[in-house]
Amino acid sequence: MQTFIKISFVLLIILNNSVNLLAQLDTVCIGDRGNGYGVNTTSSHTTFAQWVVEGESTNEVNVRYIGDTVIVDWVRASPGFYTLAVTEFNFVNDSLSCQGNTVIDSVFVWGVDSLDIGPDSEICYGETMNYASNMTAFSNYSWSNGANSSTIDVSVQGDVWLEGRDIYGCVYRDSAYLVVHSLPFIDLGEDMSVCDEVWSGDVSSAGVSYNWYADGNLIGSYPIQEISDEFLFTTGYDSISVIAQDIYGCYGGDTVVLAPCFLQLGALPNLITPNGDDHNDVWIINRVNRFPHYYNDLYVEIFNRWGKLVWRSTKGYTEPWGGIDFGGKPVPVDSYFYVIYLKNGGKPVTGHISVIR
Repeated sequence: MQTFIKISFVLLIILNNSVNLLAQLDTVCIGDRGNGYGVNTTSSHTTFAQWVVEGESTNEVNVRYIGDTVIVDWVRASPGFYTLAVTEFNFVNDSLSCQGNTVIDSVFVWGVDSLDIGPDSEICYGETMNYASNMTAFSNYSWSNGANSSTIDVSVQGDVWLEGRDIYGCVYRDSAYLVVHSLPFIDLGEDMSVCDEVWSGDVSSAGVSYNWYADGNLIGSYPIQEISDEFLFTTGYDSISVIAQDIYGCYGGDTVVLAPCFLQLGALPNLITPNGDDHNDVWIINRVNRFPHYYNDLYVEIFNRWGKLVWRSTKGYTEPWGGIDFGGKPVPVDSYFYVIYLKNGGKPVTGHISVIR
């Protein structure tokens, strides 16, 4: 706030005549600069103004004199009233002559504790940082994002500042810088089946701590995780995930679906006992039973020892063979030859299975 006050009085040639003070009160804010204060005089002679500004001797204010005017910077003042005293002299024959009465006026200096919205901060992408004014007496708030509330949430990197104006028109400002860290980038690749090889996930460049999960179950805490076909088959897990934390405390993750090799069937049972005891009555092909969506077109043919086809399944092997022929009659106890047509790019699987009752 910049002001200019004229402290008015009448100077008379006759010494000791009284001076009429036109009382005047001005309000300034701590930190205001360039406030000018001057005098009006009716003397026909050249005059000289001698000023005494409270706070000048203690360096609470900076003072500059320009003719009869004093310029005050209220840079280190404390809240309260400060007096400005001025005494006017006449020049007669190039020398000081008459001295007028000392005129005193008051300036009200206003200010509260410094505005503080908090320190520079760091967050992770997707998070928000709350900034709030430590001063609640503002009549107006103006934030860097255009908000006019006493608190805001910010999620974009950059300078965050607040200007607040109080009831006296004093303006306060504070700023902070917000850093938004990117999340660790992790890409486990495309969903796939794991055949003779071992699938390996390496996220060592993405963070400083890691957790690997299979269908939500923790399986490792190292940057590199290997998954074998046998692991997938024996556990039945197929969703492999990792969550990595970087040096900034930010988390990133990814998930890949792995399945046992659908071009192979693994080890197959070689014996069934279809005697009606609900135990091993049908020939279960475990991988087909557990992952049917990889074998939608698969079908099975069963031959007797003379090479005669005795049974053929429907697509997908949805009804496992129970030791019967085309007519639904039980086949004799014997060893049978089978051919499994995968129909998914894999080679037909052949072998022998025995029927015992």
